[in-house]
Amino acid sequence: MCPRAPSCSASPPSATRLIPFRVTNNTALGTFRLKPGATTLQEVQITAEKPLYAMDGEKMVYNVSDGVRSLATSLLWVSAAMMPFHAFTNCAYFTLRAGGQTTVTFLFDAVFMWVLCIPLAFCLSRFTDLPILPLFMAVTALDLVKCFIGVMLLKKGVWMRNLVNE
Repeated sequence: MCPRAPSCSASPPSATRLIPFRVTNNTALGTFRLKPGATTLQEVQITAEKPLYAMDGEKMVYNVSDGVRSLATSLLWVSAAMMPFHAFTNCAYFTLRAGGQTTVTFLFDAVFMWVLCIPLAFCLSRFTDLPILPLFMAVTALDLVKCFIGVMLLKKGVWMRNLVNE
């Protein structure tokens, strides 16, 4: 038996063996033996697991890979770039709703999502090899259509109703 890990079986010195161990705080790893003739650390593979999240004082810190962190940053940048359009769309539709056009706001909130956004996201994700970032950009860009329709409805004045009888 291997003295460092109970599940490790002893093997001849010339064979490669895996030695499982757990590192807690300051764990001495002992001596590593390389394959005969090895002169670099390319022959050593050290893998580790870290928890998904850790508490840092009062905040929770997620341990994610650099790729996930980069993707999340890119998605946030796309959302930030679309924020002025979202703000205008919300203002336009709240103006329409305040003028009594509740059906129009329902159509452009729920129906727009279920008829355009979700089918587009489904089709792009299932029938193309488009990565997640361009897919997110395409679906988010559909809000530009809502923004344009909002401008048209506000300019037409369909939202204005005389609420006071003279």
